[in-house]
Amino acid sequence: MIKNLLFLLLTFSSFSTFCQDKQLFENYQFRVNNFKALDMFFGAGGQSSNYYQRNGDSKAIAGGMTANLIAIKSTDKIYRTIRSNLTGNFSWNKANNNNSTIKSGRYYFSPDVDINNKWYSGNKFFELGSNLTFLSKAENNKNTSGSLVSNKFSEYNADANFTIGVGSGRIEIVTDLQNALWLAKTLHNEKNISRKLTDDEINDLAKTITQSVYFRVLDGRKRIQYVLKKVDAYLQSKNVIDKTDINYFSNLNDVLFLANNFFRQEGVLKYIRLIPRVRNNNLKFEQIGSVTNKNVNNYFTNDIFLKIAFEKYKPINLYRQLEYGVAANAGYGENKFLFKNYVNNNIVSEGTNRPNTKVIGFDYFVNYNLYPNTRTVIGFALNAQNVYSVNNNVQSIYSGVNFSAAANYFINYNTRFVFIVRENYFQNIYQSNNYLQPNEYGLNVGFNAGLNISL
Repeated sequence: MIKNLLFLLLTFSSFSTFCQDKQLFENYQFRVNNFKALDMFFGAGGQSSNYYQRNGDSKAIAGGMTANLIAIKSTDKIYRTIRSNLTGNFSWNKANNNNSTIKSGRYYFSPDVDINNKWYSGNKFFELGSNLTFLSKAENNKNTSGSLVSNKFSEYNADANFTIGVGSGRIEIVTDLQNALWLAKTLHNEKNISRKLTDDEINDLAKTITQSVYFRVLDGRKRIQYVLKKVDAYLQSKNVIDKTDINYFSNLNDVLFLANNFFRQEGVLKYIRLIPRVRNNNLKFEQIGSVTNKNVNNYFTNDIFLKIAFEKYKPINLYRQLEYGVAANAGYGENKFLFKNYVNNNIVSEGTNRPNTKVIGFDYFVNYNLYPNTRTVIGFALNAQNVYSVNNNVQSIYSGVNFSAAANYFINYNTRFVFIVRENYFQNIYQSNNYLQPNEYGLNVGFNAGLNISL
C-alpha cells in the first residue's frame, strides 16, 4: 500500500513539474524594444611555392570579408526583424610550369537584406516584408601555353520579393526562459539558493536574462560581466542567495554562456501571404584564342505566390520540443529567356523563349527535439513537399521527403561532438502531349560525424 502511494505521489509530482514547465513556456513573452548586433570579419592571405624538379613556381593571394547585421524590435504592438548580410572575396593566382604561365583571378560580392514587420491588434496582425539580394561574381583564366587562350566568366543576379499578409497568433522566442529554468534547477540542486524559485520568479528571471543578453555591449568580456551582474542582482533581490561563492558564479556562467542554448520558440501562427517577386540573372562566358566564342544568357522572371500556412511550436516541457506546420502554395510566373552566341564578335545564333509557369503545392514539416541536459541536444526533422506545375506545356508532379536526425554533445568549453544522419527521397513525374520525358527518382542517404572545435 505504501509503495503504491509513493508511486502515485511521484507520478503526481512528475506531472506537476511537467505542467509547470509547459505553462511557463506558454505564458512567456519575449520583449526587446531595440536590439542591434553587428558581426564583421576581414581576412587575407598569400602563398608562394617553388617546384624545382618541374622548373615551376606559383604565387597566390586571397582575401575576404563578411558582415552581418541583425535588429529586433518586439513589443505588444509590433514585431520587427531586420537581417542583412554582406559577403565579398577575391583571389589571384599565377603559376609557371614548363615555359607556360597560367593566370587566374576571381571575385565574389553579394549583399542581402531581409525585413519583416508584423503590426498587432490583439491577436491579429498585418504583415509587410521584403527581401533584396544582389550577386556579382567573375572569373578570368589565361593560359600562355601554345597559342594564347583566355576564359572569362561573369554572373550578375538581382532578386527582390515582397510580402503582404494578414494572420493571427504570435511566435515567442523562449530560449531565455529555457535557460532560466535550467539555472533555477541547477542552483537549487547545487544548494546555491535556499529555496525553489516560484513560477513568477522564474518568469521574471527569464526577462532579466533577455534584458541583459540583448543589451548592446561592444566589449565581449564586459558583456559577460554585465549579464552576470544583472542576473546576480535579480537573485539577490529575492533573498534566496545564502553565499556568493565560486560555485555559485560558476553555475551562473555555465548555464548562461556554456550550455546548449539552441534557438527555441513557442506559439501558433496562422497567416495568408501574397508574395510578388522579380528576378534577373545575366550570365556571360567568353573564350579567347585563335577563335573567339562568347555566350550571353539573360533570364527575367516575374511571379506571384499565394501562401496559406499554419505553424505550431510547442515546448512540451523543459526537455522536449515539438514543432509542426503545413502550407498551401499557388503561384504563377512569367519567364523570359534571351540568348545570343557570338563567334569573333559576330552573332551566329540568338533567340527568345517565354515559358509561363503555374504551380500549386503543399509543404509540411515536423521537428522533435530532446534536451536531456544542458550538454546534449538530440533532434529529428521531417520535411515533405508535393508540387504540381505546368511549364512550357509540360506537366510535372514532384514529391520529396527529407528526414534527418542530429545529436550535439558538449565535450568541453571549445569542443562539441556532432553527428547527423540524413535521408532524401524524391520523384518527378512528367507528362506532355508533345513529347515524352523520363521520370526521375532519387534516394540519397548520408551521415556526418566529427568534432566542432572553436579556438
